[in-house]
Amino acid sequence: MTEMLKLAQLLGAQISTIRKEMKLKQAAFANMAGISHDTLGLIERGQKLPRLETLYKISSNLNIPLVKLLDFEKKIKPVIKRQDLQPLNLYIKTELPRQIQKIHSVAQNILNKANSYSSAKPKK
Repeated sequence: MTEMLKLAQLLGAQISTIRKEMKLKQAAFANMAGISHDTLGLIERGQKLPRLETLYKISSNLNIPLVKLLDFEKKIKPVIKRQDLQPLNLYIKTELPRQIQKIHSVAQNILNKANSYSSAKPKK
């Protein structure tokens, strides 16, 4: 994957996340941003890397700091798969002390949060 394609996918995922946080459909977001619905769709899917002036237009028309549009690196979380935790999970389930049960609960919470982050991860 080229760096530009990776950048387009990360930026597209970030813009999609912001739009969804604003609870807007693509058409409404595009209209408010002053760009076409088709262009927004291409950007969100990572198929088009917007020019700086397009990013500025989105930023200024929607009162979103330009920095927020480009701050997608914080959103990338490592994906933890259930099978990766299986040995730990089995060990914890077989131990009886209350502390081990608490650790099991924490591990389950970590797994659930990791899975929720993986649904927001840009497609490769």
